[in-house]
Amino acid sequence: MKNVKIYFFASVALAGLALSACQHETPEAAVTRRSAERWAYLIAGQPSKAYDYLSPGYRSTHTMDQYIAGIAQVRLKWTGTSNFKVQQCEAETCKLTLTIAALLPGALAHAPKDIPLESPATELWVSDGGSWYFRPEPDAGLLHKPDEAAPQKAAIGNQAASGQPAPQQPDSANH
Repeated sequence: MKNVKIYFFASVALAGLALSACQHETPEAAVTRRSAERWAYLIAGQPSKAYDYLSPGYRSTHTMDQYIAGIAQVRLKWTGTSNFKVQQCEAETCKLTLTIAALLPGALAHAPKDIPLESPATELWVSDGGSWYFRPEPDAGLLHKPDEAAPQKAAIGNQAASGQPAPQQPDSANH
C-alpha cells in the first residue's frame, strides 16, 4: 500500500510539473504544439476533437455538427504535416505556416491510383483566456453553413472534373 501512495504522489507531481510547463510556454511554442495537435486529430479522422481548437468566436457561430459536415466535404485525405514555423506573433495573434501532405483520390483525378500532394498553408491563431485557438479564414470554405454553397460548388467541381468551363457568376452590378 505504501508503494501505491508513492506512485500516486509521484504521478500527481509529474502531472503538475507538466501543467506548469505548458503554462510557461512561449506563444510560439504553444501555437506550434496546438496546431500539430489539431492536425493530428484531423488526420486521424476526429474532427470533433479538432473542433475544440477553433476560436471561441468561430464556435459561437458554428456548431460542431456544421464544422464536421464542412470537414466531411474535403475530398483529400490528409496524411501528414511538417515544417511548422511561426512567422509572426503579437500580443493576441500568431501567424503560423506549415506544409500539409494529402492524397487526392485517383478517381477524382481520373488516375489509376491516389496522387500524393503537398501544400503550404498559413494559419492564424488567437489568444483567448490564456489558450491559443485556430481562427479559420473567411474564404477557407469552413465558414459557411455546409448546405449553403454545396449545390453550386458541386456543379462547379463536376464541370471542372469533366474539363468543361465553370458557369459564369451573375454580375450583380449589371442587374
